[in-house]
Parts: sequence; C-alpha cells; structure tokens
Amino acid sequence: MNDTHIIIPVWNQKVLSNRNALITGGTSGIGFEMANTFLCADIRNIVITSRSTKKLDNAVCKLKEMHPEKEKNIFGVIMDLADINNFENVLKNVLEYLGNETLDILVNNAGIYQGTKFGTVTDEEWNNLMNINLKAQYFISQIVSNYMVEHKIQGNILNLCSSSSYRPSIDPYMLSKLGMSGLTLGMAKKLIVHGIVVNGIAPGPTFTPMLHKKEGDSLHHGGVPAGRYILPQEIANLAVFLTSSMGRMIVGDVVKITGGSAVTTYDDVRY
Repeated sequence: MNDTHIIIPVWNQKVLSNRNALITGGTSGIGFEMANTFLCADIRNIVITSRSTKKLDNAVCKLKEMHPEKEKNIFGVIMDLADINNFENVLKNVLEYLGNETLDILVNNAGIYQGTKFGTVTDEEWNNLMNINLKAQYFISQIVSNYMVEHKIQGNILNLCSSSSYRPSIDPYMLSKLGMSGLTLGMAKKLIVHGIVVNGIAPGPTFTPMLHKKEGDSLHHGGVPAGRYILPQEIANLAVFLTSSMGRMIVGDVVKITGGSAVTTYDDVRY
C-alpha cells in the first residue's frame, strides 16, 4: 500500500451545531484541519488566528471554498502569542465577529518547535519558546474562561499537548508541553464547577509543516510503533469528540494519539 494515500474519514455528524469556536494558530497543520473538521461537524461559527495577515487570509479563503454554505461564519483574527497585553482585544474582536452569539469552545493549538538541544540552549531560545508555548496559552485561557464564567457558558477548553510530555523532559519544548499537561489538569479542576470542560490532546509525531512535511512525502516513521506519522485529520476528529456533548464527562484528561510512541522505552529519545 502506498502510505501517501491513506484516507482518514472526516467527522461529519452534526455534533457541534449551535456552537462557536476559537482555534489559535489555525492556518495550517493541525489547527487548519481542526477548523475544517469543526465545520464538517456543523459548528455555527469558527474563528482562527495567526500573526500573519497573509496566512490568515489564505486559510480563511480556503475554508470558505471548502465550506461555501458556511462562508459567512468563518473568520480570521490577527493574534501574536508574544503580545499578551493584546489578548483582551483579541477576544473583543472575536466576539464582534460572533455578534449575538457566545464563544463556547477555545482550542489552544498554536505553538512553535525550535529543535533546541540540552547543552546548547540560550536564554533567548528558552524565553521565546516558553512564552509562546506555555505563557500565552495560560493567559488566553484565563481571559476566555473568565468570560465563560461571567456569562455562565458551559463550554470547552482543549489544549494541544504532546507525547513528549510523557518522557523525561530535556529541552524547552518538552518542558513547555509538560507544563501544558499540568495546566490542563489544573484548569479542569478549577473550571468544571462552572460547567467548563477542559481536556488535552497529546499527539505523537504528526505529518505537519512544523516537521517540514509536505504533500507527497512518505508517512513512514520508523520511531513510531504503528509505523507512520499521525495525520492532522486524526487529531481533528478526536478534537470534535472531546469538545462535543459526547465528551462532557471526560474531564482533565490528556488523551494520547501517538501510534504507540508514548509507550516510552529507554531507546525512544537520545539524551
């Protein structure tokens, strides 16, 4: 079988009808596939973010072409994860697009991978990665959850973690994802009393531009027990389930989708 032609069915039952979602970093990879799959699941309104106007416009146009029936319900908002002081304005812009609707799903998807290695990490690299991958997620979650509590919205917050958080952490990326797993647990305990469900997804190696993967490349991955990369569509399908009414009793879990790569053995990572 040619592994470049594996087809993953996209969730198409109307399980997100009358819901409205904000997905950070939704212009490519996992974030874009989440937006696409949320639309297939009949989300009422979807808002994606990026710090690049060009990437944002291209992604919004592509989503509208894929879902012409939802053309008036797909929006893009500029968001720089390094500019925490502007997050209140980001939420304000999102709510302006939603009009009389309320925001009830936040997906913390955006993040970076620098490929740093212990022994050579600089102070600048550390701060940049932690600010984008952990600090930004903390503060946007705080702002959105305060809004949900204030308006009595029984919504969802879904965090993109990583299978690397199940290994001994040795570089800033791994530590940032370990922090995201901890934040998921803490927010889940804090917010469930308000009817806000918080969970996480921990993907293994995923076929995305972050790992310099492009259409036509082989999906084979010798380090994954299942033998291949995880596809963004597979993660997006799981995200739909976790943010739908079917997943409301899954609280504070970080669900692994790794092809077995979270089954850690001594030879998984070179230290």
